[in-house]
Amino acid sequence: MAKNFERLTYSLLEIATNFEVTDDIEFPIPWIEDGLISVHNSLMREAYHNNILGPELLQLHKNVDVEPVSEDVTIEGVSFAIKSELCQAEIPELVSGIGQKYLDYVGTVDLANPFSYKTIRTLINDSGTLYKLPVPNYAVLGNKILLTKKDMVGKKIISVIGYFRDPRDVNTYDPEAAFPTPSEFKLEMLTLKHIFSAKGVPPDIINDAQRALGQARENEKE
Repeated sequence: MAKNFERLTYSLLEIATNFEVTDDIEFPIPWIEDGLISVHNSLMREAYHNNILGPELLQLHKNVDVEPVSEDVTIEGVSFAIKSELCQAEIPELVSGIGQKYLDYVGTVDLANPFSYKTIRTLINDSGTLYKLPVPNYAVLGNKILLTKKDMVGKKIISVIGYFRDPRDVNTYDPEAAFPTPSEFKLEMLTLKHIFSAKGVPPDIINDAQRALGQARENEKE
């Protein structure tokens, strides 16, 4: 059975401590969690480059507030707010290194009206035009979705579907559900190797631990 994130973390902790988990451990849980997320993103990029990054790993981040963008400048000690023609919606960090595939949908909350992706330069240049485009445009800057105010008249929230760096940051994430990753087994094995290597554990012990993890997974199938 596929594991949720908490179970993934604890199973690695068990292997790392030779199944002697105590309060005084050299493998802090937040450190193992960070390792899992780091390896997860590597696996996402690997799946993308191998053309096997599937829709089953997409997540919905819904009902995201859209707010105006204000550009504050200071001249000779006096602050001014410059009116911008853009608005923005903040989302969790996306998986990097997978081109524009990190987002599958940006649009209305009912998921029925997708917006059109543009580069930031194109979005800014179009923001001052007088004609109304048939479909709202958006651009991506880090963890922000940028939109034009004229396109968003009457629209205060949007929904987004994409591949996120840390699935736990998505507002529809279910902590009891299986953690969405390309390969749970590779995620466990590589994270175990990562945390052991960072601690300077000898390769033979790492190999023994990985064999123990493999055996544990076989026992779960029985």
